[in-house]
Amino acid sequence: MVLKFQKKLYSPDSRLRLLYYKNLSSSIGKEDRLSIQSELLEEFGSFPEELKHLFFLLDIREFCKNKLIVDFKAEEKSLTLTFHEKSLVSSQTASLNFK
Repeated sequence: MVLKFQKKLYSPDSRLRLLYYKNLSSSIGKEDRLSIQSELLEEFGSFPEELKHLFFLLDIREFCKNKLIVDFKAEEKSLTLTFHEKSLVSSQTASLNFK
């Protein structure tokens, strides 16, 4: 899963911002991200909504990787998950519909 950063982190220094993007995108797990979040809080204070959303997306990415979900599509009333061929799910695609 590739994450595209639409908004800039709240650092005016582009080199520092790119360093944080790189560290976040290569973070291995929740502990890594929590460490980076702590650094950002100490350096810049509270997070803007865009950065909170980025952390949430990174959590989703880790969850999907751990569950061998290679793709998901969310729509207004449905969610479709595509699983890796090595997953324990009998079907490669599962769809959930919401009322």
